[in-house]
Amino acid sequence: MQLDLLYDYRTNLDLYPAFHAYFRESQVPLLAVWGKGDPAFVPPGDRAFRKDLKDARVAFVNAGHFALETRGGGGRLRMR
Repeated sequence: MQLDLLYDYRTNLDLYPAFHAYFRESQVPLLAVWGKGDPAFVPPGDRAFRKDLKDARVAFVNAGHFALETRGGGGRLRMR
């Protein structure tokens, strides 16, 4: 299953314009907790969220790709 999800990820880039159109129209609340050492979701990527969602909260924790699994407390504290 995990390999199927990983393989399917290649199609996500084509969907980004639709994701961001939804963000702009809905202004859905967003809290993203990213690991500073994540090679896939690098810190400058938060600008895309902040551009489309005026109240987006993006927090960086001292972790890698699996930030919540390795540093779950950092995410929990920000959700309060």
